[in-house]
Amino acid sequence: MGGWLAVKVTVRRRRSGSIAGVACGGSERRASFAAAARRRRPFKRSPVSGTQQLIALPVAFTYSEQKAGLCPASPAWSSLSSACFRLIKMGNGLSDQSSLLSSLPLFHSFHIVILGLDCAGKTTVLYRLQFNEFVNTVPTKGFNSEKIKVMLGNSKSVTFHFWDVGGQEKLRPLWKSYTRCTDGIVFVVDSVDIERMEEAKTELYKITKISENQGVPVLVVANKQDLRNCLSLSEMEKLLALHELSSSTPWHLQPTCAIIGEGLTEGLEKLHDMIIKRRKMLRQQKKKR
Repeated sequence: MGGWLAVKVTVRRRRSGSIAGVACGGSERRASFAAAARRRRPFKRSPVSGTQQLIALPVAFTYSEQKAGLCPASPAWSSLSSACFRLIKMGNGLSDQSSLLSSLPLFHSFHIVILGLDCAGKTTVLYRLQFNEFVNTVPTKGFNSEKIKVMLGNSKSVTFHFWDVGGQEKLRPLWKSYTRCTDGIVFVVDSVDIERMEEAKTELYKITKISENQGVPVLVVANKQDLRNCLSLSEMEKLLALHELSSSTPWHLQPTCAIIGEGLTEGLEKLHDMIIKRRKMLRQQKKKR
């Protein structure tokens, strides 16, 4: 899987006669132009070294590059699973920019990051949504990424691209690399773990106060509500001080039981509504400018 990105590359001819391209934030990648001859729109002539060409590339980065902040996870870079580029469409130089861009696929999935303290049930939430059954999980030491279609109200199918990021203390500084350009945040909280509720509150405030996350909708998942000694929603709302979040941050507290999936669809429906509302607001603001 991979996202798509239209970029300009500077043609460089190697001694072997093949051609390399430099693109994407200074990160040098090789793109084989030979494949263009087998496409519907091959070059009219061999590209001249030193010239620029507009090409469409699927974007893929390694996990280490994600940690270094080289690739903000976004809908345009929807699935980063390998460390390679492959040329998939080629125009006839810069004069064909419009026809090339029109050939790029539209992105209909919502980029969602699942965060929370370790052992809160983030991965259980993810795979319950994917397989509709309970899956035994182990602590996530990196991240899990899944694109899942969810049926919301009125039989509407919505595709979410989830990024489930490990919640261990040493991994939390990396969260901000995953929330860049995200559509929404799912913050999972263990309703039984009263001792770490203050810690969960601190991490929630940290991630929502980042400038890039201002206004990003947050779904707070009160997990493990099936257990007898769990906190009530009103108690969790008070301990997490949700009403003290920035006025620009829309949020919703959803009671759930990830093991049986209760409350997950309802929570995602609320998150989807907040995302759509925010997008409309941003469009209106652009029109006023």
